[in-house]
Amino acid sequence: MVKWKDYGESSLTLLAIHCRIDKESPSIPYDSSDFKRCIHLFECLDFGKGEIFNLLCQTADKYPDWRIFVENWDTLTNLYNEEKDQEVAPKLYQAMLNLRKFNKNDFLNKIDKDKYAEKYKDEGKNDLSHCSVCNTELEEKNTAADETICKGCAYICGLD
Repeated sequence: MVKWKDYGESSLTLLAIHCRIDKESPSIPYDSSDFKRCIHLFECLDFGKGEIFNLLCQTADKYPDWRIFVENWDTLTNLYNEEKDQEVAPKLYQAMLNLRKFNKNDFLNKIDKDKYAEKYKDEGKNDLSHCSVCNTELEEKNTAADETICKGCAYICGLD
C-alpha cells in the first residue's frame, strides 16, 4: 500500500475528480509546493502521462480555473523537474503566478499585442513601466521580447 501523506487542496481536487466526487471547494495549485503535491498524487496513483492528461482534462472540464494549468502542464512539469532538488523553485513559482494572473484577467496563454495594447492604453497603463500582458509593474524590461513584458510572461509565452 502506498502512503500519501503530502497532500493539499489542489491535489485533493484532482483526487475528487478521479473518484467522481464533487468537491465543495475546489482549488488550483497556487505555488510550487501545491504543484509538487499534485505530482506526488500522480506518483501514488502510478499514473502514466496519458492517465495524468486525462485526469487533468476532466478536472479542467469540471473546474474551468484549472484549464490554463492543464494547457501549460508540460511546461510547469519541466520547471518542476528542473528545480525540484532546490530549496526554492522561483521559475516554477513565477510561471504559476503568471498563469493565475492570466486566469484572473481572462487572458489567453498567447500574446495578442495589439488587443492588450489598446486595452491598457484606455486604462492609462500601456507604458514602459508595466507588462503588456499581465499589467504588473516591471522591475526591468525583458530584452528578449520586442515589447514591454515581464520575464514570467515572456517565459510562459515562449518569448525568452
